[in-house]
Amino acid sequence: MQKDAKKPPSNICPLARALGLEATKEGSVNHKFIKELHKSICRSYIKKFGGLVSQLKSWNFNFADCVTIPEIKVVVDQYCTSSTIDQMIPKAFEELVEQGYLEEREWGYSLTDSGLKHGSQGVIKKIINYLNQNPGLAIVISIISLVVSISVYINS
Repeated sequence: MQKDAKKPPSNICPLARALGLEATKEGSVNHKFIKELHKSICRSYIKKFGGLVSQLKSWNFNFADCVTIPEIKVVVDQYCTSSTIDQMIPKAFEELVEQGYLEEREWGYSLTDSGLKHGSQGVIKKIINYLNQNPGLAIVISIISLVVSISVYINS
């Protein structure tokens, strides 16, 4: 059973939300760390299985893998110190489970389908997905291009 994705605060611009540029509150786990950890987990999975969705359930990882898998270790070393690693990684995993990107298993965690899809997307892909989910923007873009073409025609 997959949980609903946790919705970010409504005061964030939708495009910024689509790009993952949310601001964080003081004293909370750094959202940039969570995002980078998620991406590194996806990179590790893709490196091992080539992005095959059929292997998601069979690939489990746990806290110890955060210091043994090279892709994940780089991110952990960048954001965590030896005194904060025991607090930050479990909180980050809990947040990723709440967002629906990881699934808690008996022996650790595994990526979900949406977690792999979201974690492996680049900025361009996120912008394209946002524009595809908001077709009303096509009208605005076409009106702007009409105004520009008319002004170029008049001035020439």
